[in-house]
Amino acid sequence: MWTTKVVRSTVATKPNPSTRPERLERDHVGRLRMAKPTKDGWRWYQYRGWTVHYGSMDRRSISLDLDEESDTLDEVAEAVATGTEQEIEGNTTLATGMDADLGTPVVLVHGFGASGYHWRYCAPTLAEKHRVFAPCLLGFGLSDKPKEATYENGELWRDQLVHFLESVVQEPAVLVGNSLGGRAVLHVAATRPDLVRGLVLVNSAGRFAEENNMASMAEPVEELTALTQVRDRIRTAVQRAVLSLTFLWTKRPTRVKQVLEAVYSNRDRIDQSLVDSIIEPALHENAMDTFIKVVGQTRTQTTVNELLGRLKAPTLLLWGMKDPWIRPDKADYIRTLYPQAEFYPLDAGHCPQDDSPEEFVEALTQWMQKL
Repeated sequence: MWTTKVVRSTVATKPNPSTRPERLERDHVGRLRMAKPTKDGWRWYQYRGWTVHYGSMDRRSISLDLDEESDTLDEVAEAVATGTEQEIEGNTTLATGMDADLGTPVVLVHGFGASGYHWRYCAPTLAEKHRVFAPCLLGFGLSDKPKEATYENGELWRDQLVHFLESVVQEPAVLVGNSLGGRAVLHVAATRPDLVRGLVLVNSAGRFAEENNMASMAEPVEELTALTQVRDRIRTAVQRAVLSLTFLWTKRPTRVKQVLEAVYSNRDRIDQSLVDSIIEPALHENAMDTFIKVVGQTRTQTTVNELLGRLKAPTLLLWGMKDPWIRPDKADYIRTLYPQAEFYPLDAGHCPQDDSPEEFVEALTQWMQKL
């Protein structure tokens, strides 16, 4: 017999099939992680009328004696932390329990095509000393994929995260973002420093000024005429057709696994739960439209250079050194633009939080102790 701790959220809704407490499980070799959420999702709240799902954990927990042969925590009783009720845009929740010493809040933001579940191995360990939140960005994971949304300049995600920090977390947090999520949290930290205790960029995406300059040089300015308008419509239609075919190809299970194998250093971390967490959101009726918009609209106008120029937060670069997409020289260049950033190399690929989570969490927690 052994005892394990199951972490519960600091912001938990009243009983509702769409707001079930997170559960933990053990993978095929016994490593503890968040269980993949059901189709009803995790906790949720409303932002601009859209539903945002998020996972949340802290150290308030229950302890259960489990049979040594049990490889999951299916027997865990449903339990939520007690607190004072409050309203967040119509969704009754429990207060975040600021009177308890639950540790610095940490908000984990996933990358393109992923979800809050991509922090499955990190969240339980971090929750032992911190309040942990893992939202799904709009357009991804369990969150809504609204047809009317626009993703120009990444401002929707910046505003979503600002609202999340103000309405759900309710105090300044350490923001951790991987890939596209890195660009999103950098955008938040540069524009709302009052909400940020620290910033962690994990193989972060985003265009530099030099890249934008090269793109503008390659595209000569033309006078807008009826002919160019027609040409642009044709170009848009062709682009949409190409992106539609790309979407249909990339959401195939075999293709998803191939992509993961290309960017993971430790392939034993790639399992069916991870593959399913990427494929299932792609089955949503608006998923293709969202994919086309995100790919077509996220060529950012605000560069990484500009955002770093406004940044004031303590910053850590956690970088998977085997990333074939966003290579370590990008981290080097970020440090030339923001010399006060600390750097920690990881023996991992593009998603070190899932590829090498033990090393990732150790480096992150050691750095947070200095804040």
